[in-house]
Amino acid sequence: MCFNSAKSWQFGWYAENRHHTVDADSNRAYLGKLVSILDDPNITGGDPMIIKIETGTDTDYFINFNRRTGFNSGTQEGGNQVLITVAGEGNNYSESNLQAKLSAGQAWDATVGSNPNPKFHETVTVTVNTINTTGNGFAGIEICFGQCPNIDTPAPEAPVTSPTTRSSYCQDNDESFVFRGRSRTCEFINRRTGRRCSKDGAAENCPVTCTRDTRCTCYDTEGTFLTRGTQKDCDWAANRLIRRCNRNEVRSNCPLVCGVC
Repeated sequence: MCFNSAKSWQFGWYAENRHHTVDADSNRAYLGKLVSILDDPNITGGDPMIIKIETGTDTDYFINFNRRTGFNSGTQEGGNQVLITVAGEGNNYSESNLQAKLSAGQAWDATVGSNPNPKFHETVTVTVNTINTTGNGFAGIEICFGQCPNIDTPAPEAPVTSPTTRSSYCQDNDESFVFRGRSRTCEFINRRTGRRCSKDGAAENCPVTCTRDTRCTCYDTEGTFLTRGTQKDCDWAANRLIRRCNRNEVRSNCPLVCGVC
């Protein structure tokens, strides 16, 4: 990813209608899609590409969906995750720092407020309900100041490879992550699911491997994905299942073909 969401907001690269702001006053919640930078930034009426959380202080939070495909296929951190960055108000240069990388089913919160008295501060929560990596993809997210309103979550668009009535779609993380102090992958977790899936970080990064499709619906990536420096697809994986599905990035992107779920 070339620029994070805070920098992209600052530079004004996307049309105003592809920005969305959540604040503690009149616009306290957002429930809907967050699309990636691969979408056309100038489409009128499109879903937001960047969401800004105004805290009432000199630092705000900026949120984007880091879809890893196309020209962004080489991203090394937070691929196909929702990223939260903290920075200044987004109109001028300021230092920015990554706060969270969220997959489907994960949430993040922060206590914010301009009043010096902490008793008047509020908690803002970001919840990722779904991650859809079909085509340019999108994340189904919920952002709320205080308690979220009781709104029925709209059903996400189902990938064509897995029609279903379930409300959540997921894939394993196809990158390495920190597990018990070491860099591990879902292929490693899969070797001893009964022992490892109960540990912190396992089920969050490997929802398909650890739940065997009981909490969410797995699906194969429709387009290409990066494996050992080359773009491949699930048809390629199907030609040599035993050999190719041993690669973490292949089994994560092609769980149906590889028999993970």
